[in-house]
Amino acid sequence: MIFNEKGKDKGDPCSAIIPFYQHERQAFTNFHNHTFKMNSIVITTISDYIEAIEALPKSGSWLFRGHQSAHYTLIPSIGRKQFTRAASFEKNEQQLLKQFKESVISYLPYIPKSDWEWLALAQHHGLPTRLLDWSYNPLIALFFAVEVYAEENSVVYAVNIRNEINLETDHPFTIKKVKRYTPPLISERIKGQSGCFTIHPNPQVAYRLNKKDICFEIPFDKRRAIKQMLFKLGIRLRVIYPGLEGIAKDLTWLKTNDY
Repeated sequence: MIFNEKGKDKGDPCSAIIPFYQHERQAFTNFHNHTFKMNSIVITTISDYIEAIEALPKSGSWLFRGHQSAHYTLIPSIGRKQFTRAASFEKNEQQLLKQFKESVISYLPYIPKSDWEWLALAQHHGLPTRLLDWSYNPLIALFFAVEVYAEENSVVYAVNIRNEINLETDHPFTIKKVKRYTPPLISERIKGQSGCFTIHPNPQVAYRLNKKDICFEIPFDKRRAIKQMLFKLGIRLRVIYPGLEGIAKDLTWLKTNDY
């Protein structure tokens, strides 16, 4: 639940979303219009969450994505950027990927074999792309929802995406509808996060959730306890972010008063 200043319940956070960046106002409105019919389930413990996951329909492929705030719109990172170069959005996007390929090739133990693999690698290392990150592991998504401190409710979205890309016929820059892409394990982060993606034909428009999708809502005062329980279950920073950075973050969280 979301609360007003006096602590009164203001209802479903998935139906009370308000815009928070002016340049995203229209996208945010579209997102709101297509989320108010979603099923919303309040989660206060890990047990609540697992029970709700077990109740999901068995057919299809469920993907999970966690957010620290219900205010976040499901717009791919490339759709949030303003380019400095005077060219079309698509040309700027493709130029960005081209320069990423040229810049990182000497650092890679494995060379991606297609633009699909390049996009997956780039996305996991912070380059804005038309991909949205999801996980096949609902506990991983829950971790991202509660990972950092925030005095507001967080959410995990669960969507059932049946359409999967065809590597032989689909190209990421000409695709016509949202599809699911499961990359090979080309990076430790993709492996550690059970990562998968959705590819978006118009990355400047928010992904439209529907009434079959699920919004798991985590009250802000339950976030810390859930994060601590996830740690006990092995869902921790060194797993989510394999390598030295993850170990450093993990030890810092464990040995200090950080949230």
